[in-house]
Amino acid sequence: MSIEENKAIARRFVQVWGKESLDVIDELAAPSLSVQYPALPQIIRGNKMFRQVMESFRSATNKKVRWTGITVYKIVDRKVVQERGEEDFLGFLRQIGAAPRSRTNT
Repeated sequence: MSIEENKAIARRFVQVWGKESLDVIDELAAPSLSVQYPALPQIIRGNKMFRQVMESFRSATNKKVRWTGITVYKIVDRKVVQERGEEDFLGFLRQIGAAPRSRTNT
């Protein structure tokens, strides 16, 4: 596989965190997928478990949120086998009202 093909897979797969259909998990994730972020209580193992987590994640709130972070994918034979990332989870919690907004000095 070329680097460009891997980039296309990664760009499409990351969209599951947004508006992309969760069917992309079935299409592009290896059965042995592992997903790891500091905000998650444990490593998610398996594409089916990742889909379940994403289904519950999407239904948790009706608020639209934005966050920043970095994600690294390992792709083997056109399948995502690993997703690891670092995110601004505090910013996310502030947006959904689960953490107080930061105070600015005046």
